[in-house]
Amino acid sequence: MKSVEAKIIEIVNADDNLKQLYKFITSVVGIGFVTGINFIIYTNGFSVMNDCRKLACYCGVAPFEYSSGTSVRGKLKYIVWQIKN
Repeated sequence: MKSVEAKIIEIVNADDNLKQLYKFITSVVGIGFVTGINFIIYTNGFSVMNDCRKLACYCGVAPFEYSSGTSVRGKLKYIVWQIKN
């Protein structure tokens, strides 16, 4: 495993663009070697996905409300009626 990581680091250091991308992405708190390399690989050096919203959706960290838009919230009178009965 260490030899694979060493080879990846060697490849990143050989290319100035990859080196800059790696330093940039790993400067974010919580993003280390594995996550940084995965971001670079899956986004093809951020050329495929250059929108932060799309990237957040891809990673699964963008919160979305899932609703049909047709549901109606209950009335306060109904809640009071339930409490009384």
